Amino acid sequence: MDGKLQVELFVDDVERSVGFYCRVLDFERVAKDGASRDYVAVRRGDAVIGIGRAGMLPDDHPAARVEGQAPGRGVELVLEVDDVEAACEHAQAAGATLATGLGDQPWGRRDFRLLDPDGYYVRVTSP
Repeated sequence: MDGKLQVELFVDDVERSVGFYCRVLDFERVAKDGASRDYVAVRRGDAVIGIGRAGMLPDDHPAARVEGQAPGRGVELVLEVDDVEAACEHAQAAGATLATGLGDQPWGRRDFRLLDPDGYYVRVTSP
């Protein structure tokens, strides 16, 4: 059985987050009929992130924000790219502040990490 995974992030400002993923990490906005300001999808290759307005979720939804807790706590988004050095240079040139710089990991990959505008933790890694 085949499947495809799409991540959804719920944010304070949809356009700000879409801009971040497009500008810093080279995602592209996915055009959809009946598009809403409350929800936009972005894509980079097979990676798709749905970006929705945090306030659109009911308070009892499992992904709803909890007062005083960072969004996405306990979740790390991992984006695998062919050229992690170029991705790091691009992210920094686009104004991103890195949480950790480019480095070699004990498991044999090279990566860097950053936070998106809402505090979601993103690791960009070599294959």
